[in-house]
Amino acid sequence: MEHLTTIRDARGKVPRCPKSMNVDTMVSNILAVYDGATPDQRHAGMGWYPTALRSAEGIALGTGLPIATVVGVMAALSPSNKWARNVADTAALCHAFKLGGRAAALEVPTCTFNTMKHRGLEVLALPSPCPEAIASIIHGKKGRKVRSFFHCIRSGGQQDVCIDGHAYNITVGTRAALHKVPSLGQGKYAWLQVAYATAAEARGVLPSEMQAVTWVAWRATHGIE
Repeated sequence: MEHLTTIRDARGKVPRCPKSMNVDTMVSNILAVYDGATPDQRHAGMGWYPTALRSAEGIALGTGLPIATVVGVMAALSPSNKWARNVADTAALCHAFKLGGRAAALEVPTCTFNTMKHRGLEVLALPSPCPEAIASIIHGKKGRKVRSFFHCIRSGGQQDVCIDGHAYNITVGTRAALHKVPSLGQGKYAWLQVAYATAAEARGVLPSEMQAVTWVAWRATHGIE
């Protein structure tokens, strides 16, 4: 299962699993949430990334921008941003940039960190929006979640698995406020991905589908909007 993580160290190898992490326990906690999901929650989770991709395709069609560019902006604007507003912010920024360039886009308010808005603008300014260049821009130094989100949406859930604060809480079986979720270095992030991939294989679904279904169910259980 180690090969299913997207995280590699400088030698191209998966980082060593931190001693504080027990993959078997994490997998059990993930499966408990997945197995407890209602049919509606499972349906919503299985379709989450394909639906997100269709939202990006609609913006791309309306602006004439490449789909990879739109998804890159969408991922860049995602931190601390509710999904519906994330989509609206992406549309507004893309339309403004298309009509008036960077100066016009700078005037568009977004519900994320200013640093991430500027990364979205960098994506829009790329002369050749190849996925590798976009992923590099939005990743920054610690943007593993944002990069994974980009790959998940762009592939309609066929690639990668996105680990956010809710995904972490699911693995430990305890809800903590998102600002209290510990920082996920590359070793922890890699092995959380391994845990989701292992749980996904046990139920015959994609890792991104396992993450999305449990994310939907967990938020519903805890009344998280």
